Amino acid sequence: MKNRILFLILLLPVLSKAQNLTQSENYIYSRTYMEAVTSEQAGAAQIQTVQYVDGLGRPVQNIAIKASPSAKDIVVPITYDSSGRPDKSYLPLPADSQNGAYLSGINGNTINTYYGVSNAYSEVAYEKSPWGRPEKQAMPGTEWQISGTHTQKMEYAINTDGQVRRFRAETVWNPSTGIYDVSLALGADDAYTSGGYYKAGTLFKSISKDGDGNEIQTFISSRGQTLLLRKINTKIGGSSENLDTYYVYSESGNIVFIIPPKAAILTISQAVLDNLCYQYKYDQYNRLVEKKIPGKGWEYMVYDKQDRVVLSQDALLAGTSNTFGKKGWLFTKYDAFDRPLYNGFFSSAASRTAMQTALNNMSANALNNERPSITPFVLNNINIYYTKEAFPTGSMTVLGINYYDEYPAGIPEKPQQIQGNNTLSAVPSNITINGLSSIRTTKAFPTASFIRNIENDRWTSSALWYDTLGRVIGTYEGNHLGGFTRTESLLDFSGKAKESYTFHSKNTDIMQVTVKDRFIYNPQNFLLRHYQQIDSKPEELLSEYTYNDLGRVTNKKTGGALQSIDYSYNIRGWLTGINAADINSLGSKFFAYKIKYNTVEGAEIPNNSYSDLKVKPKYNGSIAEVDWKTAYGSNEPLRRYGYVYDGTDRLLAGFFQAGTNPYSKEYSEILNYDLNGNITNLTRTGSAVNGIAEVMDDLKYIYLTGGNLLNNVQETGKGNLWSGYPLAMGKGSSIQYDGNGNITQHLDKGQEKIIYNFLNLPSQILTSYPTNAEKYIYSSDGSKVQMTRDVAVTDYLGAFQYTTNSSTGTQTSFVLANEEGYYDFVNSRYVYQYSDHLGNIRLSYTRVASGQPVILEENNYYPFGLKHTGYNTGDTSNNKFKYLYNGKELQGTGNLDYGWRQYMPDLGRWNGIDQLAENYHATSPYAYVMNNPLSFTDPDGRQINREERGWSFSGEDIGWAMSYFQNGGSLKALDNALESWNAGGGSFEGNNDNFWTKFEGLNLSLPPVTLTGKIGAVWALQLRNHVNAYMEQWNGQYSARFFEDRVGDQVLPPKKTALGKFWSFISPRIWTEGGLSYNVNYEGVATGIAPITGDVPLNGPGLKGLIQAEKNLASGLVEDLITVRHHTSLSGLKGIKNSGSINASRGIPYGVDVEIAPFVKATKAKFGQAGTGSYIEFSVPKNLVGPPAPGYMGGTGTAGRIVTNGAPFELTGTAPKFIRWNWLGF
Repeated sequence: MKNRILFLILLLPVLSKAQNLTQSENYIYSRTYMEAVTSEQAGAAQIQTVQYVDGLGRPVQNIAIKASPSAKDIVVPITYDSSGRPDKSYLPLPADSQNGAYLSGINGNTINTYYGVSNAYSEVAYEKSPWGRPEKQAMPGTEWQISGTHTQKMEYAINTDGQVRRFRAETVWNPSTGIYDVSLALGADDAYTSGGYYKAGTLFKSISKDGDGNEIQTFISSRGQTLLLRKINTKIGGSSENLDTYYVYSESGNIVFIIPPKAAILTISQAVLDNLCYQYKYDQYNRLVEKKIPGKGWEYMVYDKQDRVVLSQDALLAGTSNTFGKKGWLFTKYDAFDRPLYNGFFSSAASRTAMQTALNNMSANALNNERPSITPFVLNNINIYYTKEAFPTGSMTVLGINYYDEYPAGIPEKPQQIQGNNTLSAVPSNITINGLSSIRTTKAFPTASFIRNIENDRWTSSALWYDTLGRVIGTYEGNHLGGFTRTESLLDFSGKAKESYTFHSKNTDIMQVTVKDRFIYNPQNFLLRHYQQIDSKPEELLSEYTYNDLGRVTNKKTGGALQSIDYSYNIRGWLTGINAADINSLGSKFFAYKIKYNTVEGAEIPNNSYSDLKVKPKYNGSIAEVDWKTAYGSNEPLRRYGYVYDGTDRLLAGFFQAGTNPYSKEYSEILNYDLNGNITNLTRTGSAVNGIAEVMDDLKYIYLTGGNLLNNVQETGKGNLWSGYPLAMGKGSSIQYDGNGNITQHLDKGQEKIIYNFLNLPSQILTSYPTNAEKYIYSSDGSKVQMTRDVAVTDYLGAFQYTTNSSTGTQTSFVLANEEGYYDFVNSRYVYQYSDHLGNIRLSYTRVASGQPVILEENNYYPFGLKHTGYNTGDTSNNKFKYLYNGKELQGTGNLDYGWRQYMPDLGRWNGIDQLAENYHATSPYAYVMNNPLSFTDPDGRQINREERGWSFSGEDIGWAMSYFQNGGSLKALDNALESWNAGGGSFEGNNDNFWTKFEGLNLSLPPVTLTGKIGAVWALQLRNHVNAYMEQWNGQYSARFFEDRVGDQVLPPKKTALGKFWSFISPRIWTEGGLSYNVNYEGVATGIAPITGDVPLNGPGLKGLIQAEKNLASGLVEDLITVRHHTSLSGLKGIKNSGSINASRGIPYGVDVEIAPFVKATKAKFGQAGTGSYIEFSVPKNLVGPPAPGYMGGTGTAGRIVTNGAPFELTGTAPKFIRWNWLGF
């Protein structure tokens, strides 16, 4: 009760200031000032939100006060059905501001009128049963309304006989290897099995259908384990096939086999497992220690006593054909806070078993922690200021070093001030703000890193400099050529960048370049203008933005109005056009683009040779047609693509239609696939010759027996050597691979030998024509720093890129990339670029001496990314900057470099296996974006992203959106956040139907992160749960909440937006615990614009960098967590799940009884547990669990009690798992 009284007392000052709120209603009001004030200031920049609630505490209206670009309120009403469930989630309504007063006149009719439809809301229809499960979900817009035929549908059933194969894994402990050996077989006949299939009624079955009726069936055991994910592929002509992905678990619940569709129809042998299936092996602690991805050799992991992976090895490191020329392991060393300190290669021929035994038996430094040292040891040409005490201690090649807390030697001295602001020091200093003092240091902050080049012994150094609020305001990076890039940022009170400065020099012989960026915002924090200045040249207005009341960009002017670019959206918030209104008459505009989803304007059957392939409207978010037109030449025709998909949304055809002749059959691609999504046939046409389109490719793909590895390509017609795939006729040469699944020889393309480094990135491509050979240099974090082709040497130094003729020393190209294109130093000009919804560079233009804009180059693409030829080739002098399809750099080989893999647009496949292939079990690890290149992109070669064409709020969404505003965001920031998910958005209720359902049922394939350190229970639980939930969703990626989780903490993955920029947000937070201040800086992951936004740039993009960012922020701040179980009855389990809390039990001290891990295996008598054998498993800080109360009956293992003094224990942030007793026994 005392806590509640204190809470009310604290609220009183806030309530007294809410003078314009409706006092007759219950509400929750928040205000966040965006500028420094010491007392209430109504005119100061601020973010205000209010949520009105009814007598039951349910939200009924959410208002973001003056949040729109025109200072209108953004209002969302929330309504409920007779069962108390939200029945409609309305789109946001801009309304004249009433300063937060309850708007009684806002209702469904008001919002429908604003949007011009009868259903400006999403809606869920529930089944009429006690379960109350969703049966149907409608989305805003007439075509998606609840009474229509294009809703998302859910059905619930049980399996029938012969529907699901019963695979069983049998595990046997192997003491000699220290792992459980596992074998796979069909289940023998028993009460639940007949003929290798589950008997009817033994599995739960759910059926989901998207707006086009595409169906996915999920079969789940009574243990809650997904056993089968079945996609129903309705083929052209009406027949169907099942694409089945099976998940097989061990007795302890670990996934041991994943069987993709191509393997699911076969008799499972070891060869089938090795070539097509995912295999996992665990040790006695349920740690994943061995795994095999289809197409790769076995991979091994070794742990220390703190369960940290300290050694890893793949198939190449297990031999001598690798970067280091010897057998060995990649190692990582940690400190006591689990922060990675340095990593590298450890030369050793020892087996995984021997390595694990060595770690287990370590007596000296048994915890295997590394410590800082003021005396360095020297290795690989660098001083390392650590003790070299952790395993291994010898035979090391160091590749990367991270420093925390203090600044090491080897980097420039930290400036005392940056742009007039004091910088944070490792020496504790007393900081006073608004009369409040605190001690602040760089303790727990990352300070510096050193990254070694893989192909030589050169190092790249970097440092981060913070202001006294813990925000990054300066960075330094020394490059491999001896030069540097230094940045300084001037931030406002809220952390928003007002100005940023970049000082750059390629090497010591080159004069320094200075770049100044300046940003202008409106009072609602919407970016209005971005200026850039190079050295002392005149300042350039790069971009100027106009928004509608919903915060969407409706117009952008580039280059001081060189081009005025309009953006349009539909009711779903999907992008529908770029200058679409001007597509028939461009006027002064250079490019127009129109996207059609649920309408088709072109020919339904563009090619009579494929009369069964019909272009039809799409209602699940996939694109039916795109139109475009350019002003490159006089009387340019309207050009169009119409698209055809199968029942799993794989692209079957992209039919090009020219405005003057829609049946010309030019520039088209027609494809077929196997069950895993490997392309089996591809027909591609080129330009028309004498009115007849040339068939430039008629390819048949031949795969190695029972696998995903492409063996060779056959040209079944008469191909074109110079366009498309370089094969004239007949059977192509065999393609060779290494043990990691990388292509090592591709003779059809003249590639005689391809050598890869330990990151599976190509170091050399040796060709039959020596001048076509390519050589790459990468840093050990995967960043490309140099590429050589013939005499052209290109250096990549962040946003700066140089190309030099090595024989003459002449610098032929020097550019600086920016959000609208790039600056060309050689020609002293800005080059601006139009890009489409996929980030494809479509048209480049610049300003000539007269001040007028001129087009430099036009690029148009086949659906799978090959560039059109035969028209509008453009200015060849512009070809030094070859970023084209998806904004990726075209290589001399014809491949596109995505970062972690290279893509072959002529074949529609990757050159190697996806590092995150375990996220997409049902699809070949070589398939490009699940064979839907119109809706998906892959930013760095490892992660498939939906191109969410816009965004929309719903009643539920507004809750977290409000939270976002309260933490310093803005509607524009939120819009950018959605755009950064990829050029658009989509409702978080599943606005793009087919995307989320594609990933349903996927299971966690990476172990969760355990954060350790020293902070209180609340923050510990939140941090730990945030990281684990993020990892789980990253691996599954079926939950729309994945994005919400990231937005909630303002740490967003970098994605290229429709505006061609990278963006992320940072929310520095200062936590106080026990009188100590912890400056915790959330690390952003965007590297390009990091100096502008104040983000911490990470060296390793993608999953590794994201997860490490999360771990770094919590290092040294989180207490050790333990896993516990609370045992209860079945009805108790349901009650706890519904309430989100566990009531305290009697007995002094009052609290919640738990069983502490490791758990004792249950007996058959009610599993030896209290109640009916049901329980909740969750994690809490170790110090929360005390000794048990007398009479505890919570299980057969170690008992304990979480003391709550009689209050319920809230499960929020504890990652609870609700386990129901299995009455059927399977």
